[in-house]
Amino acid sequence: MTTYTFASKNIRKTWLLLGSFLILIIVLGWFLSYYFESQAILYFAVGFSILQSIASYWYADKIILAITRAKPIEHSQNPELYHILENLTIASG
Repeated sequence: MTTYTFASKNIRKTWLLLGSFLILIIVLGWFLSYYFESQAILYFAVGFSILQSIASYWYADKIILAITRAKPIEHSQNPELYHILENLTIASG
């Protein structure tokens, strides 16, 4: 498998995951709106799922970096780790 194959597979899985979340929240909203007899719940579920999917797609990297409290590393802090990361960056293109 090439890098392009892995990237293509990853993109398909990402869209499948986002689409599944979108459908799951809309179906849940439909059931709740049917149970409580309120269309507003369905509209909220659709709006929420669309906004959440957009935010997840565009800001996932920033969210993960914030959750893990990641910060940039300087060469002087840990030269060995810096070189490993530099080599990985170069190898990935």
